[in-house]
Amino acid sequence: MTDLRCSRGLDRRRFLQLSGLAVGGSIVLAACGEGGSPEGAAPAGTTSELGKFLTIDQHAGKGATLDLGVVLPSSGSGSAYASEMKNGVELAVAHLAGAGALQWKPQYKDNKSGDPQAGIDATKDLGLSGTPAMLCSYIANLGSQVPGIEQYQMLTLDGAGGTGTFAQGKPYFYGARIIIPDDIYPGTFQWFKQAHPEITKVGHLTWDLGPSTTDLLESSRKAITAAGFSPAAHVSSAPANTDYSAQIREIESSGANAVVISVLDDVSIAAFLKQYSVTGRKDVVFVSTTNFTPKTYQTVAGSDALANYHFCYDYFDGTTATSDFGRYFTESYKQKHQSDPTSLSANFYEDTLVLWECVRRVNAKGGDPAKGSELLAAFESDPVFPSVYGGSGAEPGVISFDTTTHSVSKRPSGIYTQKNGTVVAVATFDVSGSDFKLLG
Repeated sequence: MTDLRCSRGLDRRRFLQLSGLAVGGSIVLAACGEGGSPEGAAPAGTTSELGKFLTIDQHAGKGATLDLGVVLPSSGSGSAYASEMKNGVELAVAHLAGAGALQWKPQYKDNKSGDPQAGIDATKDLGLSGTPAMLCSYIANLGSQVPGIEQYQMLTLDGAGGTGTFAQGKPYFYGARIIIPDDIYPGTFQWFKQAHPEITKVGHLTWDLGPSTTDLLESSRKAITAAGFSPAAHVSSAPANTDYSAQIREIESSGANAVVISVLDDVSIAAFLKQYSVTGRKDVVFVSTTNFTPKTYQTVAGSDALANYHFCYDYFDGTTATSDFGRYFTESYKQKHQSDPTSLSANFYEDTLVLWECVRRVNAKGGDPAKGSELLAAFESDPVFPSVYGGSGAEPGVISFDTTTHSVSKRPSGIYTQKNGTVVAVATFDVSGSDFKLLG
């Protein structure tokens, strides 16, 4: 492996100053000993436009390679999402190499959509091969990978599931998205009060996954009560269930006029909504925390069943990206894949860049980025990075991390619905409901 300590890269400026992303002003690119490039232009010999947003200096790893573990649900029920994640990784890898930075070498492993042993095996294989950094999903495969992540000292980001509640504060492991459903409660309840003052009773539907489900529903009741609402039916269903008649009867009898839906996958939510529409009720507001896939919802549930359905999480909509960075990512993705990027694609794209910035920071100090311990120190020294989410014009969005909880401390999120086939935001907010804005 090439010695990464003598390499090229992105000038930091604190990446909002922030990892070198230019903010609201001129961009000066240094071609590492070869003079400067014109303002806003990619350095000579590069094929990526990333240089328009990142300053390339002598520390980003040009000519060097480094293994990057990527553990995805390549088989099993979540396999459809694996390609979205992989597309984000591959685009970031290409953008970095094309801009004259590090050449990541992704090492793909399959967690089999939540198989604990598959996660353990993948982590062991990567750890024994000396992989210093990793991207994961399924909250590092439902916790099975967390011990190995610490044992093998691999700086790891989970951009699909975050930290959850059980993996907070675990060494070397960080969640790169909001905790669902906990982080959506404050913003959702503000929206209820401002947009739907008629809501007084809030129910909750989730999958029955054992003891953790009991804890989740109890946490939901407390959050609902603290927000000034009355908890209505809190019910669960087996993951393989297709008949929600019992849950619907319980929700109806409890008088709920709003229902939070968490953990269920998109097919299950669509089936539930279709069955609920048979009741004829038009006044119940549904808010789910699951990745929204329009085709699935339209095919399974139909437009009528979606009339009062909303989804709430850190959702990326490239068609309305507000920063140049977000628009660049979206346009690049569409050109390569002939489709719009999803939230998972966006998350794994920017997470790959976050890990690369840690490499650049280690290089700048003359360290060894092949050591996960040094990458972790670089990450925690300034856990603020640019994001394709949010921002405005030349100023990128921001993702920041809490070094105590290991979850995100800043992450744009919102509540969305679908109108005439188009996703529309009805409210936006950040973690803990901060910066809440009612839209439309």
